[in-house]
Amino acid sequence: MEAAGKWPVVDLQTQDATDVRDLFQRVFGHVMSEPFYHWKYGDGRGMAMGMRDSTGTLVTHYGGTLRQMKWGPHQFTGVQVGDVMVAPEVRDVFARFGPFGRTARQFIDKYLGEGRSNPIGFGFPNARHVTLGRRLKLYWLATSVHALKWVHAPTDVDAVEEQAASGDWRTEALDLAQEAHRKMVDILAQDMQTGVCANMLWPTRGGDGWRHRYTNHPHFRYDVLGVFAHGSKAPVGVLVLKRGCGADPWELMDWVGTAAFLPVVPALTWGVVKAQGGQALELWCSHAVLGTLNAAWRAVALKSLACEVVVNHSTLLGLPIDGLAEQFWLTGGDTDFR
Repeated sequence: MEAAGKWPVVDLQTQDATDVRDLFQRVFGHVMSEPFYHWKYGDGRGMAMGMRDSTGTLVTHYGGTLRQMKWGPHQFTGVQVGDVMVAPEVRDVFARFGPFGRTARQFIDKYLGEGRSNPIGFGFPNARHVTLGRRLKLYWLATSVHALKWVHAPTDVDAVEEQAASGDWRTEALDLAQEAHRKMVDILAQDMQTGVCANMLWPTRGGDGWRHRYTNHPHFRYDVLGVFAHGSKAPVGVLVLKRGCGADPWELMDWVGTAAFLPVVPALTWGVVKAQGGQALELWCSHAVLGTLNAAWRAVALKSLACEVVVNHSTLLGLPIDGLAEQFWLTGGDTDFR
């Protein structure tokens, strides 16, 4: 058999979807549906590279989906890396010039970094890939994502929390298929972009992006809720929740809103969950997001490490990524698997 070092790394297109989905099932043990593949990579939303062995079988895959991003005054396109796969039969070839190293390096060199169309690539790899990527100098740690879980509310909440819990603000379901509702998201996202997130590195939010992420998801059901002060037709915030089932927790995926709205997000969300009979609420968020939540709610949350976030270069826009942990704004909605 021809040596792995000579197997070609090639660009993958949507016509390679069947091979990608077959590799996904071999690596992860469950099916990537055709609608889910298209949701991620179709219509120019993503790109991928892979290695084929001497028989033409796809043995690696390194994919990415395009994300509009902002950091301070800079707006640019980034790539969220995902579906990093190595077939079981070649996993022992972990050298820099082995299947994983060559595929990842060629993808990064072609698409990511200074002077390329996408200045940053970021991802949420498992611990094994973090270790391997750092050893091969493909990844640098950027921040951590915390997994928060609430099973009860704080016993001592301030007046704003009490107002939220007492129903002085109301929630209404939004339909992101409607332009007017997408516009509400756009206005609040812009408020955040110029306010609390002015100096943050964040994948930008907006009605069109949320419509694809949540309304068009082929498998999961999400609730998009506008939060209104009584008597107002303009929302102060919008929440996105993934419904729990039975005793399974609900998940707060994302939100946009005014500066006054952000600290009370957990209280408002908890009220929605309890009204629907839910017993627990989860949230994935980075350090930067955690700091905006009310301290009382941070104190009662069960907290653990969800995953590390890595970037593909040690600099971004000519600046070192050191200190990025406090500036990278990420929630569960910024993943593609929750």
